[in-house]
Amino acid sequence: MRLGHMETQPPKIYGTKVRMSVWQLKTQKDAGEFSLGQFWLVSGSYNAGDLNSIEAGWQVYPHIYMDNQPREMHTRSINITISLFRINPDQPKSSYWGCYFSNDSKLRLWWLGVGFSNCTIVEAVGYWPTEIFTRLIEYAEEVQWCGEITNGNISGQHTTTHMGSGYFPDIGFCTATYMCDLEIAANIGDFQPVYDLRFRATNPKYYNVKKVNDTCFFFGGSEHARGVSLRVKLVILHFTFLFYFLACII
Repeated sequence: MRLGHMETQPPKIYGTKVRMSVWQLKTQKDAGEFSLGQFWLVSGSYNAGDLNSIEAGWQVYPHIYMDNQPREMHTRSINITISLFRINPDQPKSSYWGCYFSNDSKLRLWWLGVGFSNCTIVEAVGYWPTEIFTRLIEYAEEVQWCGEITNGNISGQHTTTHMGSGYFPDIGFCTATYMCDLEIAANIGDFQPVYDLRFRATNPKYYNVKKVNDTCFFFGGSEHARGVSLRVKLVILHFTFLFYFLACII
């Protein structure tokens, strides 16, 4: 995992925004592995047994989707994945994401917004109601941005699954995977650029990360992959009661 986080975070976080580049990449199919880029909004902790998280981004997971196409991915807490979109190679290869808390007299919600084709305005596509959480009732305690893969360690060998584009981060914008325009909301609806960005890399021999500035970084490895650009196409919705799709009223 290549994990970006703020060394000093505000005590309450009400959302995040980020632009992610999107790639078609290779996973080790015999291991049932996946590769993804995403953000996390987190409260509680795994050790205390009260971890709550909202996660969204893009994922390549042949074991689930039966191909190696990148898909938009949204999760709540642990082991729940909802696939909304398949990405096709026709348009500019980035997507803009936002998740933000909304509080009015009747509803408290975590909204998910997505912008496409280099758009920096996110459009709401659904929400998580706060009643499904035990800790993410009003705000998050931490925000993180990361690339992640699974390693089945077949026959004791490190996986061949790519992270990001498959290139190491020192290649740059045209080839390496990036997350840029990072923002957080320390107050409801008030998004500001991220500051004091730090990183943790679990296996830099195979996958690494490079900071450009406090709102942008590259990540990935360990081989090259064919990049694809972004076009969103609605496909079969894997729906659970934990995520409410609001296209009918937006």
